[in-house]
Amino acid sequence: TKRSITHHFPLYLFILYLFFFMDSRVKVIIRVRPTLKKESVVEGPECVKVNDSQSVHLFNLKVKESVALQYKMDACYGPDSSQEEIFNQEIRDTVGKIFEGKNVTVFAYGVTGSGKTHTMQGTEEHPGIIPRSVQEIFKCLKDHSGSNVKVSYLEIYNEKAFDLLEVKETDLPIREDANHNIFIPNLFEIPIKNFSEFQSTYNNGCKNRRVASTKLNAHSSRSHAILMIKAERKVMGKTLIGKLHLIDLAGSEDNRRTDNKGLRMTESSNINTSLFVLNKVVNMLNKPNQNRIPYRDSKLTRLLQDSLGGNSHSMMIANIAPSQQYYHDSFNTLNFASKSKMVVNKPTINFEEEKRVVDYEAHRIKSKNENHNPNEEHNHNDKEQITKKQTSSKRSQPDQTPQSKAINQVKSCIKKAKSFEDEKNYSDAFFFYSKAQKISLDINYEHNLYQKINLKVKEMDRILEEVSKQEKEAFEGNQTVQNSPVAPKKLLFEDSPQKEIIRNQTKRKVSDGSDSSSNKKPCKLVTEDAQDIESKLLHILNYGSSKQLQGLDQIGKTRSEQIINHRNIFGPLESVYDLKKVGSKITDSFVLKFIDENKKISI
Repeated sequence: TKRSITHHFPLYLFILYLFFFMDSRVKVIIRVRPTLKKESVVEGPECVKVNDSQSVHLFNLKVKESVALQYKMDACYGPDSSQEEIFNQEIRDTVGKIFEGKNVTVFAYGVTGSGKTHTMQGTEEHPGIIPRSVQEIFKCLKDHSGSNVKVSYLEIYNEKAFDLLEVKETDLPIREDANHNIFIPNLFEIPIKNFSEFQSTYNNGCKNRRVASTKLNAHSSRSHAILMIKAERKVMGKTLIGKLHLIDLAGSEDNRRTDNKGLRMTESSNINTSLFVLNKVVNMLNKPNQNRIPYRDSKLTRLLQDSLGGNSHSMMIANIAPSQQYYHDSFNTLNFASKSKMVVNKPTINFEEEKRVVDYEAHRIKSKNENHNPNEEHNHNDKEQITKKQTSSKRSQPDQTPQSKAINQVKSCIKKAKSFEDEKNYSDAFFFYSKAQKISLDINYEHNLYQKINLKVKEMDRILEEVSKQEKEAFEGNQTVQNSPVAPKKLLFEDSPQKEIIRNQTKRKVSDGSDSSSNKKPCKLVTEDAQDIESKLLHILNYGSSKQLQGLDQIGKTRSEQIINHRNIFGPLESVYDLKKVGSKITDSFVLKFIDENKKISI
């Protein structure tokens, strides 16, 4: 009965339960853009029509007596709908949730040329969701005193994240904190106080976004653009932190119609890959009892982790091009929208506790001034000494912080690299210098030191190129490399006593104190059989399928994918030793071992 329920479970607790733990489904909106003049002349009638405010029909006009497919969504808008109408009815009420400490995501999805950028950005006469959302935020800011707003803007281009407000040569990493919240370290944030400041900042960022012309779209976005607006508000000793993500996704492309080549083709393949992973994530979220969701398979899905199945209020605007030539694209978009509608998020309130030490200090000083007592002063001095000891003990452990750990890793890598360089083991030296370079870049550690490491990496790379060239000449001419000017470890003999030297998996020892030059016979790198093996391996590396590559020793699934991606972008390898260019962990010793263990390979 109602009495027994309220007796055991008070009403206010039930309201708090709903407020904190109620699930939120991804809201899906369909927007059909108007037909362009060139499309109406070539293709004729439209294949997509809005039936009512919550359903849309899809027709295949090229098939006689085809049955129309009907899709039900949260809201559907036809070609006559305005920017203001969509924002006021669907988005306005959601934007203000960021002042409650909640995350909100709005992203536009669809084929290239379907109107995503127009929906999100708009024009001066018809502003889109982004400028209208910011205007709404500043209206809400008047009702929430003590709040501040910051903005950041980035793009994902060719599976790399780049800052659009502070242009950098290197890409940005995407991280996850202890509370499983996704964040981007070193992303530039700008505090804004009014809409004019935002407009100036946003316009500068849009100029840095990569846009190019294709056969289907004169102003095609070549990257996914993510605008992040963070609102912080202090309430009852807590700082509520809400974020609004406004995302303009790059459109999927059919390269048979866009006629993309070269760089455009690379961009298109990366865009399609990230959207394919996005589709895969949605499919996995809709399947029960899935332990692993492939968020990490793409930078885009990694960034959308909070928005799909996470702690955010999410909304997807599926943009549709109504022309018959886009029938299959509209079919895929509507199917993806239907699956996205089933994804359930669990929005949470994000906040940070204020440090109580400050409050205690203020209270201590106040009580000391009001009632001065020598005994109490002595007790307070004892407390101060205890707190000083605690803080000093904390400071005595700087290695516990991630920053200090990373710095120690950089120093350790540099030390190992120098030792390998002294031993003329340039492959391992190159690996550890590269590792130090990457870590120092991630933590912005001493720009001058980073420049020195960068020079070392280039020097090691140059030396390895010379070594590879000499080895190739030796292979082709069936020559020895005993008199080579560059002598990497594990490739040339050295006149050092009691040192074991490895050559083609065979160990030889140089006697202590003896003249090695008189006793050593020149060791040939290859034979005619080895040359034949190399040519066969090179053929498989350049033209083999993923299954054929994994059939080779030392090549697994990850390395086979790296090889296929490398040859798709840079073309076939000229030599087996070019395998080093595929991945940073592939060294000279790995290539020699790879050739040796695949001697019995047959095509």
